[in-house]
Amino acid sequence: MQIILIAGLAVYFSVKWMLYFAIEKHTNNIRTWILDGGVVLFFCLQLFVGFGVSKHVPLWASCAGVALFLAGVLIASYSRLLLAENYRAAAVMEAPNRLIVRGVYRFVRNPIYTGTLFVGCGIELVFFSPFFFLNIFSVLAFIYQVRKEEKVLQNAFPGEWAMFTKKTPYRLLPFVY
Repeated sequence: MQIILIAGLAVYFSVKWMLYFAIEKHTNNIRTWILDGGVVLFFCLQLFVGFGVSKHVPLWASCAGVALFLAGVLIASYSRLLLAENYRAAAVMEAPNRLIVRGVYRFVRNPIYTGTLFVGCGIELVFFSPFFFLNIFSVLAFIYQVRKEEKVLQNAFPGEWAMFTKKTPYRLLPFVY
């Protein structure tokens, strides 16, 4: 189980940082470094020290957690790869060169955040941790960030954006929000 989590996070952050560094002008974002470093540190505390990890993890929680985690890694990584040179860190409020509306973007307008939420919830389910509920704060932060980013996209691609939001009405979770 630990190997799956470590490998999954390696893929998640490798794809993110590979694209991040490919766009050279966006590599100085300290906010992104701090946030990613905090996430990795918290994960290491849970994995190697047992911080917030339940002593008795039900099998259903482990299985559901791994499935949710892996789905999140795939969704977030695939979404970033679809963006390619259009990828921007969340803190960079700059319009991309074009609006991506294919792949997972047909189902949800912000699949990187969806995948990231699945990764966080999956890890906490695997550990059957009370920190699972901290993901509520992630949802609130994602909603705030999504609204800011969508304003930038709406201004940059007014016609395309209107068609996109009609075809893809959900921001984070299909049939929910």
